[in-house]
Amino acid sequence: MPYGDELDARFEALVAQIDEKELRRMRAAAGRGARPSARPRRLLLLAVAAVIAVVAAAVAVLASQPGLLP
Repeated sequence: MPYGDELDARFEALVAQIDEKELRRMRAAAGRGARPSARPRRLLLLAVAAVIAVVAAAVAVLASQPGLLP
């Protein structure tokens, strides 16, 4: 028996010990982990918006008080 077949047989024996309810829970957890999260994108958009707001505030202050520039 080739080594890969032995590993497959061991894996199948191990999986056979897991009950159906646990298999469903594991598959559901694996499916949730496979989808990319929108959270990093939201954080990036929030960071970009914050930088734009700070730059706009600085431009507004400098436009209203040009004497602040040397």
